[in-house]
Amino acid sequence: MKHLLATVGCLAAIFVVGGLDHLFPSGVWTALGVTLVFVTMGLVIAGALRLLWHGLLRLGVVHHGPPSFRVQDGETDVYVHRWKGFAYTVLPAALGLLALVLAAKDGAPWEIWLGIVVAFAISGVLLWRYGPSRLLDRAPALVIDAHGIRDPVKGIDVGWDEVERLVPWEQVLFTTATNRWLGIVPRDEEAVLAHQARSVQIAAGLDKRAQVGEAPINVQLNLLATTTDELVAQIRRYWDGPIEGYPLERTSRPGFAVRRSRGHRFLVWAGNWLIAAAIGGVIIALCIWLGIA
Repeated sequence: MKHLLATVGCLAAIFVVGGLDHLFPSGVWTALGVTLVFVTMGLVIAGALRLLWHGLLRLGVVHHGPPSFRVQDGETDVYVHRWKGFAYTVLPAALGLLALVLAAKDGAPWEIWLGIVVAFAISGVLLWRYGPSRLLDRAPALVIDAHGIRDPVKGIDVGWDEVERLVPWEQVLFTTATNRWLGIVPRDEEAVLAHQARSVQIAAGLDKRAQVGEAPINVQLNLLATTTDELVAQIRRYWDGPIEGYPLERTSRPGFAVRRSRGHRFLVWAGNWLIAAAIGGVIIALCIWLGIA
């Protein structure tokens, strides 16, 4: 949905810039319009490739890989989202490598070299924290069972008898970027933090000083393949305590967090294809109008 909104927003901006260029002719408006056209074309191409990939998955042409989670041996194993893991790990290093080649060829100020180091550091830290096995969906990134909830990536291990309540929350970073978290509020904060990993204790202290977060212990959900609703549904298999925003009478229903039927998903997929084709046609017409096609 965010991808579609971004595409529509760029398309609307093209019309606005075109109108401004007509009223106040300037090379700045033309350059901005051309840039928006190429950005929108990139969004449409990316959306079309994404739709094609999902279509191939549904037809069974390509291997789907492990599901977002597996219920086995009395526990629920939640996996990393394959494409998000790839993007978070590989893209920063790829951008850093491209910047390194350009900087080595033509020279660059120290800010660019610092950015290159940061890009490689981001990829390195994520690869080190999650590991190749989790990024390839072969090892769980979150484990939920009758004992409690475990995050082997951050070193979080909390039993249900230690939990007072859970708080799913979101941290807005930019207009279209948010961090999803599952906050854990323990009955005895000091006792629970005492047997967590050192990094968890430090993070809890920093969050408390900065007054960030909704709980002392927070599990990041961004890279996980499950939605928040799906995660809550799996927690309800083992624990019926309070979850903020998810009352027990609603989350314990059999149909809660169940994915839509195949027919509904097919209609959504076909509708997205039609929308992408219509937007692509409008963009081509705009390119011809601007004289760049």
